[in-house]
Amino acid sequence: TREETLRRAGAFLGRWPVLVVSDMPAFVTMAEAFHCSFALGADTATRIFLPHYCEAFGGPIGAYTRLKQSGVRFLLFSRLDSFGRLRTRADVPSLFQDLFDEAPEFLHRFSSTAVRTASGIAG
Repeated sequence: TREETLRRAGAFLGRWPVLVVSDMPAFVTMAEAFHCSFALGADTATRIFLPHYCEAFGGPIGAYTRLKQSGVRFLLFSRLDSFGRLRTRADVPSLFQDLFDEAPEFLHRFSSTAVRTASGIAG
């Protein structure tokens, strides 16, 4: 909802010069529209190239090709999954890893949910 989006975006006020909110369903579409890079957790990175997210782009290889052509970079933050396993760049299929840069290690433990919760903006 609009209210939820505004509430979540509030965690970034004063921290980022620009925050773009989009309802575009795929990183390929956003990368081509905004010509920018993205910060995301390793949990999300492992899903970008799942076939059902890439169908509109000719599958995972088609999505990768379009992302590569757009010049996008992904700043990847390690995440603990629900089983307590640390997910990192190594969990991204090797064919696609060149699009990802790992964030500094001291930042790995903070999820966007944790940042929002610490800021009093739960969710």
